[in-house]
Amino acid sequence: MPSRCWTTQAPSSRRPPTRFRRHGRPGTIRSRPACSPMPLSLNARAATLADALVAEAEALGVGLSQGSGGETLADCGHAHPGSSEAGLRLARICLAGLGEVSLLPSGQPTLPWSVMVRTPNPSLACLGSQYAGWRLVTADGVALMGSGPARALARHEPLLRDLAHEEHADRAILVLEGDSPPDDETARQVADACALPRGALTLLHVPTGSLAGCVQ
Repeated sequence: MPSRCWTTQAPSSRRPPTRFRRHGRPGTIRSRPACSPMPLSLNARAATLADALVAEAEALGVGLSQGSGGETLADCGHAHPGSSEAGLRLARICLAGLGEVSLLPSGQPTLPWSVMVRTPNPSLACLGSQYAGWRLVTADGVALMGSGPARALARHEPLLRDLAHEEHADRAILVLEGDSPPDDETARQVADACALPRGALTLLHVPTGSLAGCVQ
């Protein structure tokens, strides 16, 4: 049960005061202050969206597997075709659910669709989450760029240290763009940086030039 904070308030002539009893004894006349909002967790928001993508993986052309450390791997374009809808889902996950992403006609015959992104909080959504600023390297030396709210948990980038946001989460959600899927070494790096077990990771991976990657 949440804790309660009370402040003493003089009785009002307009509204009868409410008396609260504690431990069976009459209490003083008190009112409830507004509750403090729960801290915003970018990874918790993104986890809800990632779980929805996983639940609809087959319809979205996404392949699912589990890494050797228990991490969830969602293939959005390497060995599976992915889809434009998967790309929209990835974009929303990268924004930690703090923005809306949609496809609009571009009016250009060579590139018929454009991507529109709207967010009320560009600092957190874009710089704190979506920006692909985390460079990871597989055991074979393939570079992958990490995008999404796990960046805010790892806080490797100087950019993130300037944001007035302290991330707390028991899961880490990361979208990895590159020519190869993440491997054990990638998962280990992410888990170590986020101070979480590998079973708490959801790694969604996509080639930049794939259908989902072009949208995302």
